[in-house]
Amino acid sequence: MQSTGAIVLGILQGLTEFLPVSSSGHLILAENFFGFRGGLSFDAFIHLGTLGAVLLYFWRDWLSLLKGVREPGPGRRLWGLLLVGTLPGAFAGVLLENAASHYFRSASLVAGMLILMSLPMILGEVLGRKTKGFMDLGLRGAFLIGLAQALALIPGTSRSGITISAALLLGLRREEAARFSFLLSAPIIAGAGLLEGIRAWVGGFPPVLMFWGWFTAFISGILAIHFLLRFLRTHTLYPFVVYRVLLGALIFLLASPALAAPPLTRVVTLFTAQGPAERIFEDHPRGVTTGLLLPGGRYVLAAYPEVKEAVFIEALLPGGESLSARLAAYDPFTELAFLQLSRQVPEVERLHFLSSWPGAGTRIFLVSAVGGRGVYPGWVLRAPALRRVKGFLRADLMEVFLTRKVSGPLFLRDGTFCGFYVQSAQTYGRALAEASWVIKQAFRRFRDQGRVEWAWLGVEAVPVSRALAQTLGLSPPTGLILTRIYPDSPAARAGLRVGKTPLAVGNQLYPRGSDIIVQAGGISLSSPADLLDLVLSRPPGSTLRLKIWRKGHFRYIRIKLARRPLE
Repeated sequence: MQSTGAIVLGILQGLTEFLPVSSSGHLILAENFFGFRGGLSFDAFIHLGTLGAVLLYFWRDWLSLLKGVREPGPGRRLWGLLLVGTLPGAFAGVLLENAASHYFRSASLVAGMLILMSLPMILGEVLGRKTKGFMDLGLRGAFLIGLAQALALIPGTSRSGITISAALLLGLRREEAARFSFLLSAPIIAGAGLLEGIRAWVGGFPPVLMFWGWFTAFISGILAIHFLLRFLRTHTLYPFVVYRVLLGALIFLLASPALAAPPLTRVVTLFTAQGPAERIFEDHPRGVTTGLLLPGGRYVLAAYPEVKEAVFIEALLPGGESLSARLAAYDPFTELAFLQLSRQVPEVERLHFLSSWPGAGTRIFLVSAVGGRGVYPGWVLRAPALRRVKGFLRADLMEVFLTRKVSGPLFLRDGTFCGFYVQSAQTYGRALAEASWVIKQAFRRFRDQGRVEWAWLGVEAVPVSRALAQTLGLSPPTGLILTRIYPDSPAARAGLRVGKTPLAVGNQLYPRGSDIIVQAGGISLSSPADLLDLVLSRPPGSTLRLKIWRKGHFRYIRIKLARRPLE
């Protein structure tokens, strides 16, 4: 996670901790849908920013509380109310810590609780008398509000929402209910935040990110407290109810697996243990990633960056069976790995590969086994997407928008396999995914040859415009004009040429005297992706026949394709 992610999570925490819309739920949604990933320890630590907001905004109440230690009065009574109200949440936090870490962080659970826990807010508005101040509460009332606060361990509940609702049902006025809710939050936030903050620090979480998360949560928390207290003087909780229901419905719509039919029996959960080998059974970094069972039932496709340092890989099949796996081959071009299972497994569903490019706007679905099996929607933005990677222009990638950024296979609505996303350092914004037709060729070459190699021509080109064709006398106006030839490439050895002086045509500059590739392998070319993809489809060592336009004449050249270099 970068500083931007820490700032976004901090602002979300500060605003949603005190507004009755669930802070932990919004943090999880930011992780799942936008890739801002801090984890439970970071989430808990930035709660300390909201703790600072509570301490500063209600400094008079805390001063009264300190006076209550020495002398009887309102301060001592407040001590009793906060102590009794804190106990249920503290016990629940200790007992359910493991569940909160592993099972309470799915988008579907957040959506359900956002909608379900809107009901107590409605009941509080309808049934609450709204006549008391929070100092009129007895110990029984404080304990009941504390029980309600314990439910906030489930993301989507909203600690402030459930405690304000409970206080309204006990007869408190809206502003007083919110005030007691904020004061009651301090001990719980302090305990969880300090403990998880220490864990995050010891675990090596960057201090600068922890600071930005804390600071932005502190500032936005003060603003949220001030706003809600003023708002509840003259308004009800119903606007927040509407927001919760609409947000929950939207999450269900986006995250529902029912919207797609991917072959889930082919999605494999991969557990990896990182080296060194002699410390494999110690408390050493372990990872979880998602793989795809390939046709034949013997190999699993996975993201190479997530398995490359693994000394042990365990593949958990959808049926519950666990098999060991080993790295059989790695394709540095696609950054995908082929893992061999310890034995062949039966195939329940057939895997259909998309053999063409999906259109822009096509709905796709990422299937992930990380944090529980889930299906996350996305969209194709551009396919193919011309991008320069490691110095080379590539056209085998799709530009996609994903609502969750973890490595995993991509499917169309009907279950057709259309690509694989390899998680990179970029955690938000657009992403690049490998196309399924390239993966199919890579798997075929690995299965036939035991390794994956790609052909290379060694040129870069741009489409010939109609104006350029007219200037050069080329008819019909088609083809690609060369703009670069890589040294010692097949194109360079075959004598293809790139001009060194510029030629201005309209508002475009072209290299004067460059060869124009009109056809390759008998196929007319209209975009650089056509040529790049045609080369990828052929094995290294094969011959490609080019039809070129040079100095007013057509010529034919045969070029022997070489093996694509890594960089």
